[in-house]
Amino acid sequence: MVVATAPLALLAWRAFVNGRMWLGVDGGPVIQDQMQYIGWIRETSEQVLISNHYVAASTQSSYLHPGALISGLVARIGVAPSAGYLLWKPVATLALFGAVWAYVRNLVDAGTGRWLALVLALFLLPPTTLIAGDKFSLVLAGGEVWPVDMLWGYYFSALGVAGIPATLLAYARDRRRGRPSLLTVLLGIGSGWLQPWSSALLIGVIVAAELLLVLARRRTAGVAEEARDPALGQGVRAIVPLVSLSAVAAPLAYYTVLAQVDPSWAVDNRVDDFLNPAWWAIVVTLGPLALPALLIVRRPLVSFQDSAVRVWPGVALAMYVLLSQVYRGHYAVHAIRGLSIPLAVLAVTGLSTVAWGSRRRPALVAAVLVVLVLTVPATVDRLGQARDRINDNRGPYFLTRGERDAFDFLDRSDLPGAVYSPLPMGAMVPAETGRHTTIGNLFWTPDFLRRRLFTDLVFAGRTKPAEAREIVRASGARFLLAGCEGTADLSEVLRPLLASVRRYDCATVYVLRPSAVRDAGGF
Repeated sequence: MVVATAPLALLAWRAFVNGRMWLGVDGGPVIQDQMQYIGWIRETSEQVLISNHYVAASTQSSYLHPGALISGLVARIGVAPSAGYLLWKPVATLALFGAVWAYVRNLVDAGTGRWLALVLALFLLPPTTLIAGDKFSLVLAGGEVWPVDMLWGYYFSALGVAGIPATLLAYARDRRRGRPSLLTVLLGIGSGWLQPWSSALLIGVIVAAELLLVLARRRTAGVAEEARDPALGQGVRAIVPLVSLSAVAAPLAYYTVLAQVDPSWAVDNRVDDFLNPAWWAIVVTLGPLALPALLIVRRPLVSFQDSAVRVWPGVALAMYVLLSQVYRGHYAVHAIRGLSIPLAVLAVTGLSTVAWGSRRRPALVAAVLVVLVLTVPATVDRLGQARDRINDNRGPYFLTRGERDAFDFLDRSDLPGAVYSPLPMGAMVPAETGRHTTIGNLFWTPDFLRRRLFTDLVFAGRTKPAEAREIVRASGARFLLAGCEGTADLSEVLRPLLASVRRYDCATVYVLRPSAVRDAGGF
């Protein structure tokens, strides 16, 4: 809880004690995603369904997000959208801890090993991230595996990951009872709706685990009934996997339809893999747990959960390889989110099969030291990085008075039109003003890299005047928003297009004449 809330506590301290104008985001290194979620909440508070605000023209409203919908209802009664999003922080933290604890408790015998598995499942962050330097792949792979990363601003993802072990536990209970339950259906739908990778993973794990049990039953077919494990002596009623898998698959079907009918989702659903880590980085990151996890083969299958925890890592890695090859789902590495949970269980359980004899106590001490090495140093380093980012406002997490006033003007103005602004201000526009912007989230902005290049050149004053005016007109925006850092004065360059210029201390809003605005199709 301390690690999960420390950055947010520092942000609140800076805001309320030092009087800084906080955006209402958490302490993660990338605020663009958080601002998108806040923008979704603002939009759902007005019209329920979500559209893509990272293009200048209006887009169809087609996306229903359960988390944004609930926060949107809260926003309708007067709560700020950012506060509506932060309300999910304690929910996600408790849900992730509770689901992991229940899963570990169900699969690991009581004792020190159970606590070691819990710590590894929640805090695995190998020290390779400390020596990575500029090796982006190692840093990225470590962040994906580290569950705490999701609690620093990615609450819906944390809930989606928490839903994986929770759904598996519920499914195993249904399997024993021989009938499906509403709890399993709700968990399966909710987990996949909040994080689509969870749906695909759960389908793969359930199917693979059932197949593994079938193979194990066939191997023991000649064993006397009284000597056979009860879990292998009976199958599963077809209604249980049929209902459960249908519920888990429902969100995937929904997202598949969205990608076909909504052009924005077609963009979001297909992005090249330049942000995915190299395979060797994943091997290095997972290796410390994967190697002892292989010892699990020394133990026989004893339940569906025992089968599921064995196939989970393989299914996740297969998903990563597949998605990274076909470029679907926009960020293949998310497939390994939550992988610390099964690997922690497998590693601890696998090591318990080794006969330590008189060396059991030294082995336990060594295990505790290894767990500390795999969790504490890099976690402390991440906390230090978060502190430095917040103190230096590298998010940025805080606005200047001028930037706040500029956003307020755009929010109150009756003039219609989109806003042209460089990052990170562009990513804030939908959440802060309700307007469309020309560039924001990487996965929702068409031709993101080219747009960002042109935008940065224009606002830095590094284009010829005629070229700058042509780019601005092609953007389809009615307003230009220049923040307080890294922007040049564009008044003279844009004079032929301007209706007015509004200065708010170090921030500036340029208002274009209606005749200067044209369709954004060529941008």
